[in-house]
Amino acid sequence: MNKKEIRAAFRKAVFDRDKHRCVMCGKSSKEVKLNAHHIIDRHDLANGGYVPENGITLCDFDGGCHWKAEHWHATGEAIPDYSPHDLFVKIGSDLDKAMEASYDLEESLGEKIIKRLEEGVEGLKKGELKKTSIWRYNDES
Repeated sequence: MNKKEIRAAFRKAVFDRDKHRCVMCGKSSKEVKLNAHHIIDRHDLANGGYVPENGITLCDFDGGCHWKAEHWHATGEAIPDYSPHDLFVKIGSDLDKAMEASYDLEESLGEKIIKRLEEGVEGLKKGELKKTSIWRYNDES
């Protein structure tokens, strides 16, 4: 799965779990644009934290719930009810669950690389593959 597919799967899983409604104010995707917000910054978790345990559906407009949640990322200070802890509680998750799920995703990607290498070695033995097809990993494939 490439990054674009991982992001799409993350958004779909978060939106589906939250029934396409902002978890904080209840607005639906028919009323406002929604955002699959990373509770913990995607740079701080393995594989970008693209797991439902680290995602929450928030309405996305100026001054909306996504803006309120992002305030913590920008300043280190949370608007009341919008701290990472508060957001995790709303979805029945926590930092430990998000970290574990992110590492599980990492293992899945590692397993994919190993499988591709094993397939490539078998292909080389059979003369089916070129050397470059197994020695270069491309996350777009």
